[in-house]
Amino acid sequence: MFAMLVGMATYFMAVGFIIVEKTVITAVLFALARKRGMNAVRWAIAGFLLDFWALLFYLWVRHKTKNRKCSNCSEHLDENAKFCPRCGNSSEKPDDGKLVMRFVLGVVIAIAAFSVIGGILSALIG
Repeated sequence: MFAMLVGMATYFMAVGFIIVEKTVITAVLFALARKRGMNAVRWAIAGFLLDFWALLFYLWVRHKTKNRKCSNCSEHLDENAKFCPRCGNSSEKPDDGKLVMRFVLGVVIAIAAFSVIGGILSALIG
C-alpha cells in the first residue's frame, strides 16, 4: 500500500514538474521574442512543443535588439553605444543569455534532484 502511494506521489510530482517546466519555457520564450520584435506567439508554441530544444534554438537564431533607447531620457542609441549621448546614462544591455542559461541549469539540477530522490525512494521501498 505504501509503495503504491509513493509511486502515485512520484508520478504526480513528475507530471506537475513537466507542466511547470513547459509553462515557464513558453513564457520565457514569449517574453524574450516579444522584447526583440520577433514573432512571440510562434516562439511560445515552439517552446511548448519542443521544450529545451526550442530554447536552445532561440538562443542560436535570435537577433540583436533594434532601436535601443536610453532608460533615463528615451534618446535613441546606436547599437554599440555604452553611454547615452544626451544624458550620459550607462546603456549596458542586460545579458538575456545568462539569465536563460541560469534557468536551464536550474531546471537540469531540479530534474537531477527528482531522479535522485526517486532512486532513493525506490531503493528504500523495493
